Amino acid sequence: MAYQNKILFLPVLFVLIVSCSTTKPDKALQSEVPTSVFSTQALNLVITASTEELLDNNEQALLLFQEAQLYDSSSAGIDLAIAKLYQKLGHYESSVRVLEQGLRKDSSHYEILDNLVILKEIKQEYKTVILLYKKMLHLQPFDLAIKNRLARVFEIIGDFSSAIELYEEIVLLENVRPELWETLGNLYLKIEDRANAVRCFKELLSEYPGDEETYLRLGKLLQEIDDMPAAVALYNEAINTNSRFNHVVNELAEIYIATQKPDLAIALYETYYQSDTTSFFKITSLAETHENFGDGQRAHFLFHQLVKIFPQEWRAWVQTGRYEYRQNRLTNSLNHFLKACSLTDDGLPHILLAQNYFQLDSLVAAENTLRFVYPKTSASPDINYLLGLVVKRQNRFNEAVPYFQRVLKINPDHSQAINMLAETYANSRQYSVSDSLYEKALAHAQGKAFVQNNFSFNLAERGVNLEYALTLINDALQSEPGNAAFLDTKGWVLFKMGQLEESLKFIQKSLEIRPENAEVFEHLGDVYLRIGDIDNAVRAWKEALRIDETRETLILKINRHQK
Repeated sequence: MAYQNKILFLPVLFVLIVSCSTTKPDKALQSEVPTSVFSTQALNLVITASTEELLDNNEQALLLFQEAQLYDSSSAGIDLAIAKLYQKLGHYESSVRVLEQGLRKDSSHYEILDNLVILKEIKQEYKTVILLYKKMLHLQPFDLAIKNRLARVFEIIGDFSSAIELYEEIVLLENVRPELWETLGNLYLKIEDRANAVRCFKELLSEYPGDEETYLRLGKLLQEIDDMPAAVALYNEAINTNSRFNHVVNELAEIYIATQKPDLAIALYETYYQSDTTSFFKITSLAETHENFGDGQRAHFLFHQLVKIFPQEWRAWVQTGRYEYRQNRLTNSLNHFLKACSLTDDGLPHILLAQNYFQLDSLVAAENTLRFVYPKTSASPDINYLLGLVVKRQNRFNEAVPYFQRVLKINPDHSQAINMLAETYANSRQYSVSDSLYEKALAHAQGKAFVQNNFSFNLAERGVNLEYALTLINDALQSEPGNAAFLDTKGWVLFKMGQLEESLKFIQKSLEIRPENAEVFEHLGDVYLRIGDIDNAVRAWKEALRIDETRETLILKINRHQK
């Protein structure tokens, strides 16, 4: 290793010797001492200093180079050697000063320029950096490394056009790194020049025809410039050259679906599936497409094929369970999620199982399932949100609060968590807190109508700010005019305002859309009672009790008013 270091060192030493022997000595000293004396002493010191540096005696080497400078103060080469030693010793500011001094002696010294520009770049003095790089390019116009470095500086300061100009010069040359086309394409995207971005990604694709990600990026660009036929052709080309491009197949299918051609998407997935009928991805993609746009029986067959082909793969049971859940076959989905949980401790199937239990109103089972995986998944906003819902549904309002708060700590803009936290505080009669949270939730576009409905109903229940409550629910109905829950809320607000005939219309309309709802039937009975129609009131309450036998208030109302 020592021999190798010496070989590498010799050219540097030669440069210093030449520099000392050929640069002009300081004029102030020239009249007193002959030039040859200075050169000899400087050269001897340079040789000794270089030897000490080779032995890693950097401080001693620095002193010797500084002494050599006393005998040859005009040598830019000695300045460079001193600057490099300052860098080794961590004295970067001193290195900069010495390099600038050397540059004043020899403004075309390429290595000094190179060292100085690196230090200036570290200090982020980009104006100086650009000037130095331009000077280097003036000296060596075909130095691709310097062009590349200057282009990167232009990128950093946001001068994308200048960066593009340099990269375009580089890519004209042979043996250029193909990745440079990606850099150039990304820059064109930043200046919204999609046509040139497409050109660059096509060049990249010609270098890397097996890269799926490049096909995807180019395809999306073609879609952005409204060249859908070209995107379709590109994706078909990709699939024909590589049958394993799953994401490209998905993108092409999504184009067909977005352009109202679901039959083509189904045909694509069917062809793709036939090439390997045991592929998890291909079965799932085809099954989901049939579920949404095609043959329901075919979808059912394919989803259940998953668990036959992959009986020990928990993801297969999750996929089929989700399908059954979407079909509202909650007992079937429950069994699939239970099987998935038996195969893994992963949090996802347990969250889905708990959600399934929640929909079946098996709250204790839902809570136990969530608590089983909570220690490993406590950082998940989903599990905290669901656990908060489960606990809240059991009327343990104070216990639910921390879970919703954890969701908001992870994601402060989680509108559903804000809404549920507001509802929880309202349930525990902390109305000033709940109202503030409802207003906060209304600031988020996502789920705004849902929040408006809940806030409106809460105000109606309390009998306060009814005009504002009516405004809220009217806005919600503008978004979702056929929402049964929203219609019931408006009816209930109008009931509280004493507008009984109008109230009756909205509650009846809600029941036309969602007839099996005990709460709405109870509201209907209450409106009939206020109107004075006792028979219809009792009839509505009895219907509510049939749907939900646990509502004890209904029994009291029926007994009190039944003839």
